[in-house]
Formats: sequence, structure tokens, C-alpha cells
Amino acid sequence: MSTLNKTQNKDGAKTASARNYRLLQVIGLLILIIFVGIIFGNFKKEYIKAKIEDNYFFFEVARTQAEKQQGLSGRNSMPKNHGMIFVYDDSDWRCMWMKDMRFAIDIIWLDDNKQITHVENNVNPDTFPRSFCGKTTAKYVIEVNNEDIGFSELNVGAKIDFNNQ
Repeated sequence: MSTLNKTQNKDGAKTASARNYRLLQVIGLLILIIFVGIIFGNFKKEYIKAKIEDNYFFFEVARTQAEKQQGLSGRNSMPKNHGMIFVYDDSDWRCMWMKDMRFAIDIIWLDDNKQITHVENNVNPDTFPRSFCGKTTAKYVIEVNNEDIGFSELNVGAKIDFNNQ
């Protein structure tokens, strides 16, 4: 008398439960791969280091339309001396809003030469849906915590030093 593997019938064919188990293993592996891709994809964000007066800042770069649309929305806070820089291919009129924001920010518009053209201080989340627009065309827009060093003291025409990577 011969013994049969539990996953095979007497003809050697795999049973339905064995096929279902294998299918669940494949689905589980795919979910794990997607999850790991999402988690590690977030660590590949691009940052620019900038010097503003005597302080250094690290700006998360928003280049794609999706990154610009998301911006800082949905975040509870941002570390001190960090921010987001929106990098555009050319200068144009740029407006920002506080959709789904949870903390106040300062917004700084820069021209092609990285000179400040306009600053909006202490823009609160409750201002949504109002838009805040630069006074001239801008190639870069920076958002920082409203509590970080004296952006209210930055003057139009001051230059922010960073590498445009």
C-alpha cells in the first residue's frame, strides 16, 4: 500500500486546497513587495540644502505636478529648519493655498536668480480656500515653519543660496 501526499489525489494531481494555498502565498508576496516599495520609496525624497543668512535649511524638493499638488498637506508638523521648495521649469505667476494643512507657514517667492520677490508670513490653515500669490513671476516657492528664524525680517531682493540640482 502506498501513501499519498496530502496535496495530491491518487492520480498525482494537486488538490484545490493546495492551489488556493499557493495562490495566497503569491498574493501575500505581492502585497509585501508593494508595501516595501511604498515605504522605501518615501526615503528617496530629494532635498536641497540652503543657506539663509547664517542658518542652513533642508528643503524637500517638489518637482513633479503630483509632488507640488500634495505639498505639505496632511502633515502634522515639520522639523525646525526644514521646508519644501517648489521648483518650476520657468518663471510664471505662482499661487499657493492651505488645502489640508495642519500648521502655519511662511511662503517665500523667488525669481530665476534666487532673489526673494515676495513673502507671506504666518499663513494659517484656516485661510483655505484663499490663495496667496507672488507679486511678480517666480521660478521657486519655499514653504517653511512660521516659527523658524526671522523670515518676517527677510527683505525683497535678498538672495537665498542653494544649489539648483
